[in-house]
Amino acid sequence: MQRPKTTCFGRIALASCVLWISVGSATGARGGLSEDDGAAFLAVLDSLWSSLGGIACEYEGQEVYLDQQIAKNANLEADGVYDSFSGSLRWRGDGFSRLEIYRAVGPKKELAREILVVRGEESEIYTNPGDPKAGAGYVQDSRRQNLSRPASVGLIFQVDALRGLLKNPHISFKHEGVEKVDGHECQVVAFYFPDKKWPHQRFWIDVNRGGHSLKRELYGDEGRLATRTSVRLRKFQCATGGADPGVWLPASGDHEVYPSAETASRTTADPRSPWSATHLDVIPTTVECKVRFPDSVFVINYRPGTPVSDALRGVMQEYGQQLAGKKRITRREAESLLEEQLKATADQREDLMNHSSYDDTSSALPWIFLVCGVSSLVAGVVLIYLRRS
Repeated sequence: MQRPKTTCFGRIALASCVLWISVGSATGARGGLSEDDGAAFLAVLDSLWSSLGGIACEYEGQEVYLDQQIAKNANLEADGVYDSFSGSLRWRGDGFSRLEIYRAVGPKKELAREILVVRGEESEIYTNPGDPKAGAGYVQDSRRQNLSRPASVGLIFQVDALRGLLKNPHISFKHEGVEKVDGHECQVVAFYFPDKKWPHQRFWIDVNRGGHSLKRELYGDEGRLATRTSVRLRKFQCATGGADPGVWLPASGDHEVYPSAETASRTTADPRSPWSATHLDVIPTTVECKVRFPDSVFVINYRPGTPVSDALRGVMQEYGQQLAGKKRITRREAESLLEEQLKATADQREDLMNHSSYDDTSSALPWIFLVCGVSSLVAGVVLIYLRRS
């Protein structure tokens, strides 16, 4: 019997059925996800996020100090604007991402540029406060430096943050039920540190629209609310044509910061109200999905003279040699190569001079200069390597 053809609509319906079977496998007696099965919940979210492919977008936003005293202490104007920014994101879905941010910060609107590249468990950061000679780069653990940072679209695009928490063996997961956010049904999940009775973070996740978080809260000491993020989603088309079902992605959001106990004690800030608010908008015409990014996208190319940490130099050297398929050259090997090249140059120059008569020296000079020039070039390359390593 000939197998019937599956229409585009049929494939979408089949995928939906498979998804809800997966959700059902993690369902407890009360009709929601089981209370502590973080692995099952991650499997559900991964099945949703896999449809995104690679994501590219640009965005813009502002951070405003809402508390008048804090804004005055920061010498801000009456509107309280502390940071105006724009940026771009390249996200591959396998733990690799690249974020570039341009900012005008503080009362003087000082320009700054930041580049963050995350490669799995490692993050590479370049910061530049407006002066090319003052830029610097360094490497850190991606759990410390990631997309969840000021002026980043990662404040509303929280896939990596959720995945990291669900994979962290030192943080416990708990499903707390189902609630509606802006009319959309969300799964409420919380994450706890072992020695704390209050949650570390809480997410409201819309599994009906791509598995994105519509609300996120972080908590400080004694469960005090530290930050709250609200997200609005939009469906974007990945390709032209009616066959593309599109994907849900964050389109805009607001990130609020609440006073800590210390801030509340030394200012008039109300602990129940945010003292800082950041609004972000993704520029719809710049959104691309299902993009295939090569590894070269997730490398920062530093201009000469940029102060770069020793750890970062090592990463750059190793990555460059892997791309070139060359054997790794150690510092000692480079020094030895330099000594050998300088000795060979001296020997060749002396040999040329000894085999040339006084009258014939002028004909030998071009060869002498050529040997010295080539040797100097090799020596220069080696010296540059030694200085950078």
